[in-house]
Amino acid sequence: MAKANRETLKGYFSNGKMPTGSQFGDLVDSMLNIVDDGMNRTEGNGLQLSPLEENSPVLEFYSGILDDKPLWEIRVDRKREALELSIGGDDIPLLTLFPDRKISLNGDVEVSGTVSAAGFLGNYRCGEVLADGKWYDVTDEDGANPSGCRAYRIVAGCGRKGKGKYALTEATAIQCYGEHKKVYYRQSWFGMHFNRLKFRWHQEGKAWRLQMRSRCNYGKEAVIRFRITELWQDYYMGE
Repeated sequence: MAKANRETLKGYFSNGKMPTGSQFGDLVDSMLNIVDDGMNRTEGNGLQLSPLEENSPVLEFYSGILDDKPLWEIRVDRKREALELSIGGDDIPLLTLFPDRKISLNGDVEVSGTVSAAGFLGNYRCGEVLADGKWYDVTDEDGANPSGCRAYRIVAGCGRKGKGKYALTEATAIQCYGEHKKVYYRQSWFGMHFNRLKFRWHQEGKAWRLQMRSRCNYGKEAVIRFRITELWQDYYMGE
């Protein structure tokens, strides 16, 4: 049914008028229904909202009430019990709040002030590779295209409990189209000097990828865990 404003509804029921079934329907649809609209307000509780369907928004914000597309949407992910804020029509949430107090952001963040944090974990790339002394890719630049100018900060660690082998490394790796490739280290290790970790730039097609290895074999199932932060994103300097 078409949406009707208050003046139109009043006109349906003014003196001497005989409202039609369709006009009664407009009146009913103009009112909130707890079951149909997923909305309630009881004494002692705030405004209660729930999605009407499995993946439907709980709230939508429009520039105008007759617009077809919302500017913003708020959804509830029932499986994860998470609250999501999305740009209208976008499948990827811009902001997600989790019941374990974690917050997920999908976008750039600008802060005009001071940021205070107990820790920082890079997530440009994160994972683990075997600590068997062999080289492994830890970035995945497309070999069909030049990787341009890259700069990364890497934190990596490895250890064998009870074996006296441990290593922790913070490194910065930079390169410009494969020229003057540099890796700067700050390392700490326990045990032998060869327990340390090592990085290098390795060419794959037209691209240069960052690789990592342990200097020795740490033993069966031992892994190096790493986290990478990207420090530079203008790969081709504005080209």
